[in-house]
Amino acid sequence: MAVATNGEFTKSAFKRRDELARAGYDLKLWNGKFLRELLGKWPADHPQRRKLRPYQGRIVDDFAERIGKGEKRGQYVMATGLGKTVVAAELMRRLFDGGGDFRNALVLCHSQDLALQLDRAFWPHLKSSERTSVFFEGEPPKRPEGVTFGLYQTLLGYLPSVDCDQYDFVVIDEAHHALASGFLACIDH
Repeated sequence: MAVATNGEFTKSAFKRRDELARAGYDLKLWNGKFLRELLGKWPADHPQRRKLRPYQGRIVDDFAERIGKGEKRGQYVMATGLGKTVVAAELMRRLFDGGGDFRNALVLCHSQDLALQLDRAFWPHLKSSERTSVFFEGEPPKRPEGVTFGLYQTLLGYLPSVDCDQYDFVVIDEAHHALASGFLACIDH
């Protein structure tokens, strides 16, 4: 068993660990320094990162080129199972790696289950140092660098407090839902 903190442990924490050890329990105390060193040993690339198929690579290359030329909008359509999420995540990775103005992104969708699924699906394609966060059920979107996944229904309620330049890149998942008036209001903002 382990207890972790991003700071330091108190004397009473060490005392309690020693009491538990005498009772036969092996409790590890992982402080912030240990966690930073441990994370520093992790590879930047996730072992489950998929290599793009040729058609996926062409889409990512095309989008990255168009964005590099200043285009602000784009769309791609792929059949179910052909890797739309992989393409979006790899494009995001390419933009983040490009060293330009891309530091954060928003992925909007219509359901909580989908937001959580997308968050997990993006992890293998992002570097270990890139953060992700989710918002739904009335929780406001955060402003971290990295990728934020959330529901347009929740974002709609916070639009007045969301800077229109807060995100460098926005992905609309299941774009056919974007025709809903609330979704359109988020996109227009």
